[in-house]
Amino acid sequence: MTGVRNGVLVRKILAGTGWEVVATVPVNETWLIKAVHWQSLGTVLTAVQLLVGHVDAGIQFRLPELELEPGATGYQSVWTAANAGDAISALANAFPVHLAIAGAALPGSTSF
Repeated sequence: MTGVRNGVLVRKILAGTGWEVVATVPVNETWLIKAVHWQSLGTVLTAVQLLVGHVDAGIQFRLPELELEPGATGYQSVWTAANAGDAISALANAFPVHLAIAGAALPGSTSF
């Protein structure tokens, strides 16, 4: 039976510089992003941020930047939607950073 799937949508260890695409919403799905979990394993204060948008449409939005102390974890309650083809990108200024994005994968697309 196909239906709503709640759980982890993305798991990633960030280890490079610049914005990194961590996932693209599959065709015929809409994601409800509910929570973003971060963990800094670096030795310095680390700024992290998530970007959601569609490259072709040029429309993107950023979640507020979060600063993590060395070895600290952070949590962001989000509740936003991402359409089929939308890219989810992450940015960190120190590494490594562990990232998990939780939410629901809904069947069908709300793309217009």
